[in-house]
Amino acid sequence: MKNVNKILLITLTNIGDAVLSLPVVLVLKEKYPSAKLDVLLGQPPAELFKKISYFRQVIVYNKKVSWLRKLNLILRLRREKYDLIIDLRHSLFPLFIGAKRHTPLLFRVPKKIKHIRDFYLWKLKISGVNFSTFSLHNLFAISPNEEKMVNNFLKTKGIYEQDKLIIFAPGAKDKIKRWRTENFAWLSDKLTEQGRIILVGSSEEKNVIDEIISFARKIPLRLDGKIDLKNLIVLLKRCSLFVGNDSAPMHISSLLENPTIGIFGPTDVEKFKPLGKKSRVIKKGASINLVKPQEVLEVAKELIKNG
Repeated sequence: MKNVNKILLITLTNIGDAVLSLPVVLVLKEKYPSAKLDVLLGQPPAELFKKISYFRQVIVYNKKVSWLRKLNLILRLRREKYDLIIDLRHSLFPLFIGAKRHTPLLFRVPKKIKHIRDFYLWKLKISGVNFSTFSLHNLFAISPNEEKMVNNFLKTKGIYEQDKLIIFAPGAKDKIKRWRTENFAWLSDKLTEQGRIILVGSSEEKNVIDEIISFARKIPLRLDGKIDLKNLIVLLKRCSLFVGNDSAPMHISSLLENPTIGIFGPTDVEKFKPLGKKSRVIKKGASINLVKPQEVLEVAKELIKNG
């Protein structure tokens, strides 16, 4: 595909799904390095995407606004005259906006496509973007200055660059995806000698972190609500082990190719599992609470040992 100078990527509202669409961005940047790349997405992942240098514009779409505001947005996007629109939402936006080329509205997904990330990359191919591979190197466009800022912040908490970090993300938007807080507390106590335990999450997950702290015998460092999503990514880049539920932090850790344990309950594992070479999934049935802490501990020790 030639003469692609301006591209619009339409991605999703959920942070985890939006993060999993970032490999599409890497392919587009490698394939069309001089093209201007804009992204249209929902509010939750917008602040993260605004801090990723790949994008010229990060355009927030709120489906709850009035039809007049939606029309104004469509007219604004039409004026951009995009050469290519990649729509991962499967919406009518490409038709309304107009583009020389865009993702087809009708398609049949091959049975071999299971994981959501592979589905996004496949949609890129059926849009006419041919590629064979891509690199995950610096997927989130982390700068040396951002790394320095996070390291300096950790020093104020008594954590230094030589310390091994074990990061727990015990939250999840859906409660049925959350492993029991007492299990995280038990695991934290068992892994304390292996590295510095850090609990991460949004400010809305404060109660979850509170419960873990109340159960733990050895109090881990809590950073819930203390760092934004981009700084969380910088922090995750440093970690020696990640343990969490099916959530955005789990997908980020896997994309960073960290040793990652994803604890699953009712979620479709084949569709949402972490794909990194050092990633492991633990699932024992429809309920996440069928997963026993000892099972997670054994996998954690194996990953720490093998680096």
